[in-house]
Amino acid sequence: TGTAEAGSQVRVVMNSTVIGSATADGAGNWNFNYGAITLPEGSYQAGAFVVDAAGNTSATSSLYGFSIDNTPPAAGVVEAVAPDSGIAGDGITANSQLIFSGTAEPDLPVAVYLDGVLLGTVQADGAGDWSYDHSAVALADGTYQITAIVSDAAGNAAAESAPLTVVVD
Repeated sequence: TGTAEAGSQVRVVMNSTVIGSATADGAGNWNFNYGAITLPEGSYQAGAFVVDAAGNTSATSSLYGFSIDNTPPAAGVVEAVAPDSGIAGDGITANSQLIFSGTAEPDLPVAVYLDGVLLGTVQADGAGDWSYDHSAVALADGTYQITAIVSDAAGNAAAESAPLTVVVD
């Protein structure tokens, strides 16, 4: 979508190849729809140039860069609850104010769930480690399932992690 001299032909370019054209209407507005084409994952540069009625060709416009990313990140892992009482790593604790932690792809957001209810989102660090501090809320005695979902900048979400069972007693 853009503007050009009324009645001129606009040639749309992607990665240095003309992929189609559109005609500017009487007000100079034009629109090119590439929605029927599925682009593979990758990086792209798109722009346009104009050919007027006399056959004069303009320079190519500034290029617009974009990327296609349809691949979700790997599923995160919920690994630990702290503080843990008794046998480390068994998920049983006498503490009701907990911190959950795990791993994910580095630098990606991780949504943390308690029994399917979103608690909040944290960022995995550069090594892929994350922790969610839920210690401000005391959990009642019972059994809980902690899960995580990692997403990337393109909005792709990983599969939900395997649940970590936590027993507060």
